[in-house]
Amino acid sequence: MEIIKDGKTFTIRLVSTDERSLGVDEGEHQYVTAFHYDIVAFEIDSDACEEVGRQTVGEINSYYLDGSGAYESSSYGMLPNALVEEADDIDQDVFNIAQALYSNQDTLFNLGAAILDTFYIDYVEVKEGWRGHDVGLLAAETVIRSHGPNANIALIPKQGEGESKLKLTHYWKRLGLKKLPVKGFGFALWHNASKNRKRFTARKAA
Repeated sequence: MEIIKDGKTFTIRLVSTDERSLGVDEGEHQYVTAFHYDIVAFEIDSDACEEVGRQTVGEINSYYLDGSGAYESSSYGMLPNALVEEADDIDQDVFNIAQALYSNQDTLFNLGAAILDTFYIDYVEVKEGWRGHDVGLLAAETVIRSHGPNANIALIPKQGEGESKLKLTHYWKRLGLKKLPVKGFGFALWHNASKNRKRFTARKAA
């Protein structure tokens, strides 16, 4: 993932700072996994084709909710309560998503979602001076491609982002995500049609 900023070429990479399963059902099943990465810009000398410097320019935090695994482990026809209970011990937003999507077995079907797993992007933060170069979008694309290629994508607009809902919708559509008709949940849910889209690539001059 390369960008050009102030006439210099940078490669954007994610460096893992935390990857762990957060919930355990009777020591056997784990349904919620956290992923936290620093967003690191590596400056590249184009002539020498070598790295000449690096700096952390942001961070991204996310959670994977293994809905299919939770359904498989629950009794026939029962809801995946273990996943919802795990989410309740982790974070209020994670719990709200789990409760909304997995407390009623018809919810995802009625929304038109063909899959049971959910990948929740908690936040993407990019330092001032690096915004406007699609660094956050590149980071989001990387974690979705790595951890959520076969999952619904959940996003919660945070207060203070300074972005209208329309602008945020346009922003995430650039990744080829299709918005599902979620209403009243407090978060946006997207279908990840990664197999049917071209990879997003940002090569934006400063």
